Amino acid sequence: MRFLLLFFTTFLFSYELQVNITNVKNNKGNIYLSIYKNPNNFLDRNKAYKNIKLKAKKNLSYSINLDKGIYAISLFHDENSNGIIDRNFFHFPIEGYGFSTNPFLLGKPTFNDAEFPLKEDLNLDIKINY
Repeated sequence: MRFLLLFFTTFLFSYELQVNITNVKNNKGNIYLSIYKNPNNFLDRNKAYKNIKLKAKKNLSYSINLDKGIYAISLFHDENSNGIIDRNFFHFPIEGYGFSTNPFLLGKPTFNDAEFPLKEDLNLDIKINY
């Protein structure tokens, strides 16, 4: 009985988030997608609410059921499959990256830059920048 109650409440109070990742340059490596709920943990993959590793390909989509709330997503295209985003001498990313809401940034983003409310099923397009 408890299982059925948990099963139904999970689907009654969660929503489907469809993340469509656009502008993937090639099929090399992986896309690392991190979902955050806590603003204090934003961009710390070890403290993300969810971490998802996807095989890189063009026109990539991923669906997940999440509870109602405020979230932010960061992702990067790990072309050389070393598990980290590579950076140049000036600490700028040399692999593709993106954030929910596709903010225009001149520096490191904050949770507020990328936050979005999940209060119904949602399709979210994230463009990777190289």
